[in-house]
Amino acid sequence: MTEIKTRLTQAEQQALQAKLFALLARQVRNYTKGESDSVPVETAQALLDSICFTLGLDLEDPGERGRELLTRDLAKELTSRRERLRGEMVRGNILWVSLCRALPPVKNRAMWDTLRSIGGFWRRYDFVYLAQEIPCDIDYQLALPVPERMQGVRYVKEYLRRLSIENHFLRRYTWADLVAVLERYHPWYQEEVCNLFLPVAVNALGKALMGAAPVPLTMTEGEREALAQCFRNQTKETVFAQLAAAARSVAGKEENTAAYLTACAEDLAGRLFALEGSGTVWL
Repeated sequence: MTEIKTRLTQAEQQALQAKLFALLARQVRNYTKGESDSVPVETAQALLDSICFTLGLDLEDPGERGRELLTRDLAKELTSRRERLRGEMVRGNILWVSLCRALPPVKNRAMWDTLRSIGGFWRRYDFVYLAQEIPCDIDYQLALPVPERMQGVRYVKEYLRRLSIENHFLRRYTWADLVAVLERYHPWYQEEVCNLFLPVAVNALGKALMGAAPVPLTMTEGEREALAQCFRNQTKETVFAQLAAAARSVAGKEENTAAYLTACAEDLAGRLFALEGSGTVWL
């Protein structure tokens, strides 16, 4: 079904623009501590981007949110929404602390460096003037990257949420179980920028498909061939249905893990279909 978007009339667009520019002028005065009513174009754009992010407004497609803001006091709305961002910072920081206290049995330098950098995010983040920015370095790759449209603390919080799911899954296994798979996947996994979760998840799904014990995680040549036979001459939809069922089986009662594994299974189905059912994805 085609999505129906709410379009603003020209008069509504002009009215919304006027309200935003008035709010931007106020923001500039506050930013310069009353010393100036003007700033460089780049700074003005960053301040406007921050306002729009905080208000939940997409200037390219204001839609219903834009129309709603026409009836609001934007200064009060901005203050209220900043309190929401403050709350998200608190919840994100709590998640970050729990992640640092419960790392998986295997180590990766990029993961640790990323968590350490995010540790400084909470004091560097300017949710008043530059709420859309992410003042930290995020190098560790996720199996399912955070959408680029997310910004500021919301991006960081979603990154931490996804990393929490991945690391929780890795902690199901012992160091020896994980290393056996990861060394086949990437011999220098401890030092390189690579994702630890995905190769483990792929093999866990393979074991579940065969009805085998979850450990050892590594596959024998016979097991890889048996899995290849399962997918040979199958449609992509059939491959995904099998992998999605395996994802639910592996996750058990953990809903977040089940959703995450199912999303990974969709990507894996595409890879297997492209490889025409070969067993090369299994380690």
